[in-house]
Amino acid sequence: MSVFYESNEYELTKEQKAEIINFLDKPNLENIELYGFADTLGNIQANQRISELRVAGVKELILEWYQNVLIITKASGEKQHQGVQFDNQRRVDIVLTYQLEKHEKKIKKIEPIEDVKDSTTKKVQVPDLSQRDVFYETFGSSDRIVIENLLFEPGTTDFLHGNTPNELYYLVDLMDSIQTMKIHIEGHVCCIDDKKLSKERAKTVYFFLRANGIDKSRMTFKGYSNSSPRVKELTKEDEKLNRRVEIVITER
Repeated sequence: MSVFYESNEYELTKEQKAEIINFLDKPNLENIELYGFADTLGNIQANQRISELRVAGVKELILEWYQNVLIITKASGEKQHQGVQFDNQRRVDIVLTYQLEKHEKKIKKIEPIEDVKDSTTKKVQVPDLSQRDVFYETFGSSDRIVIENLLFEPGTTDFLHGNTPNELYYLVDLMDSIQTMKIHIEGHVCCIDDKKLSKERAKTVYFFLRANGIDKSRMTFKGYSNSSPRVKELTKEDEKLNRRVEIVITER
C-alpha cells in the first residue's frame, strides 16, 4: 500500500488513517516496513527531512492501534527510480509480512476510537454495581485513586487474568456524570526500568475510556517506569501490586 501526500505535506488525513488501519487488519501480521520518499523540488536535506516526517507519522498511527509488532522504517528522501512522476514520489510505502502458520505470538490490537465522537459520551453497561458506591466515595475524598485490581500481567499491557476491572466502568460512569472532571493516568511497572511499557499501560486505560465516550481533552497519560513503586518489592505479590495504573483527578 502507498500513501500519497501533497507537496511539503506530511500529516495524515482522517481518510488516510482509516485506509491504513483497514489495510493492516489482517491475520498473523508479523512485521511492518515503512519506506518514505519525497519529490526532487526542494534541496536534498529538506526532502530527506520531510520523508522522515512522513514515515514517523505513519508509524505513530500504527503504534496507537497495534502493540508487539515489529516496525521497520527507512526514509530515502528524493532517492527514486527514474521515470517516476513528482506526485507519485511524495509517498510512504507500507509493506506487510505475515506468518504462514498460526503461532503463539499475539499482537494486541487496541480498541478503535475513530467512531467515538469527542463532543458526546455514551452510557456503558457496568457489569457489577456492588462496589460502585464505595468507588464514588473514594473519588470524593481523594484526588489519587489506587484501583486495587487495575493490575497487569508481567511484561504486557494485558489486564491481570484477562479481566477488565469493574472500576474502569465506574470511572466512565462517574466522568459521564461529572463533565468537568479531568484526570491524569499514570502507568507503572515493577522490577526493572521500562518507561515504554509503563506508558503503554497508561495508554491502554486511556483508550478504554476513549472507546467508551470520554473526550480526549479530559485526559492525559504518562509512563513512570518503576520510579514510584507502591510497595517495596520483596515477593512476587509485591511485584504484582506495582504493575499498575493509578488515576489522578486534576480538575473536578
